[in-house]
Amino acid sequence: MAHVQTLPNDALDAIAKQVGRLYPSLDNNVAQRQTSAALTETFPVWFLSTDAINTGNDNLLELAQDTLRWHSQIWIDGKPEGVVRAVVSDGDSSDWSVTQILKGDFAKAVDDAIRWIDTEVGTNPLVRILEIPTYFLTTFWLIDGQESSVVIVRVPENLQNLSPLVQYASQDFLALLRQESPAIGIRTKPSQPPLT
Repeated sequence: MAHVQTLPNDALDAIAKQVGRLYPSLDNNVAQRQTSAALTETFPVWFLSTDAINTGNDNLLELAQDTLRWHSQIWIDGKPEGVVRAVVSDGDSSDWSVTQILKGDFAKAVDDAIRWIDTEVGTNPLVRILEIPTYFLTTFWLIDGQESSVVIVRVPENLQNLSPLVQYASQDFLALLRQESPAIGIRTKPSQPPLT
């Protein structure tokens, strides 16, 4: 069974209070009826940059960076309905700030990946979320000693070599990722060539 680094209860309480104030503005149904709401699974969020991917190094333990943000699942009436991202402010562990709340199917995709890991992974890895923004990927990063692997939560249509809910050894994942094209910005219609 996988395990995670935990947050102190006062930090979770501070995040939950902010979610309680902010979430009803995203979902009128929650504001209009009595619902049972809870923060459930919580994970530290790490980041992998395009520059790190392009180094050729295959060791995620050396490449990934801690964002100092945390991801928590928001369950409403027993179902994953949203996610919250929070960060500690100025190193003060009593001052947690919600930086992002998302309502929608992303919470369900994360929950599906959690359930898949609980069922399919036979070891006891430390689990983190690993974000790879230039590929629009959110993954679970499983660390077992010096070995690590990745389980993708969901894959954008433009990525052909990767699949969700598959456990990739870090080296294999990075090799497949290097075969894909990262997002390079907003594409617009080409402008007229300059007049000469």
